[in-house]
Amino acid sequence: MKEKLKLIYIIGAGRSGSTLLERLLGQHSEIFAAGELKQIWERSFVENQLCGCGKDFSQCEVWEKISEVFFKKIDDFNVDKIIQAHKKIDRVRFFPYLYLLKRKKKTNINIETINKYFYLLYRSIQEVTKKTYIIDASKHPQFAYILSMNDKIDLYVIHLIRDVRGVVYSWKKKKIRPEITGKLEHMPTYNVWVSSILWLVTNKLSEIAGRQSKVYKRIKYEDLASKPKKVLIDLFHFLDLNNETEDIFLCDNVAKLNKNHTVSGNPMRFRSGKIMVSQDEKWKENMGRKDKIISSILALPFSKKPPFKRMDT
Repeated sequence: MKEKLKLIYIIGAGRSGSTLLERLLGQHSEIFAAGELKQIWERSFVENQLCGCGKDFSQCEVWEKISEVFFKKIDDFNVDKIIQAHKKIDRVRFFPYLYLLKRKKKTNINIETINKYFYLLYRSIQEVTKKTYIIDASKHPQFAYILSMNDKIDLYVIHLIRDVRGVVYSWKKKKIRPEITGKLEHMPTYNVWVSSILWLVTNKLSEIAGRQSKVYKRIKYEDLASKPKKVLIDLFHFLDLNNETEDIFLCDNVAKLNKNHTVSGNPMRFRSGKIMVSQDEKWKENMGRKDKIISSILALPFSKKPPFKRMDT
């Protein structure tokens, strides 16, 4: 019997630092960082957006090889079929339904389609890259829950949590999407109410989904950004991998990033070379007092106490 596929799934609210975490983990010799693979069918196979290496997806040598292996494995590839399956089941509003299906040990055609396509895609990535672990940084808890129903996958969920105020502030900023060529397009923006509620719902569902996996670990963005080397050592131990931080970090907060082949995600995925890892704390000075209070109050239900000890208002 073939050994189960080892998948690292980064879960949590958007704008929490998942791209930074993925890039750092992806420097390990046994890990391939693949990006936000939930988006690969539409953004890569259909729209041919840029790979993290800077080339069009169809022109990237790595993804060209992976695609070739994948197409040999799947005899009924239909990109519209997998995109429609996501639309019909892979939504936050369907999370209670997914929960009930798993408890009753049932499934449906859309779940089976998603798990079939992704398992074969992950296997193709593994065969081409020869890595022990694949990272999928899709973040979405309902997608993680669907993957947890696949008995061919060992799911290692890393739940990344950032101070809600930092997330809210980040969602207000306009960011260009460099992976889209030929036109100027920005990432979406949200107001304090929408982004705070998204933070709360996503993190709560991420906790539920994470506990369905083989292993589940929570880390704070603030720890990752202020003590990246220490956090990475802990994560490599958690994944039962050799500690390679001395090859990744020039000093405690300066990392060397190699060229990567991630699909979709934060524009940071296009950076390589030396980077200074530090906290983005602009919200402390630039975020209004009212927004800080609203977001902090809306985030309280995630735990019995405030999500972070200090509340700078």
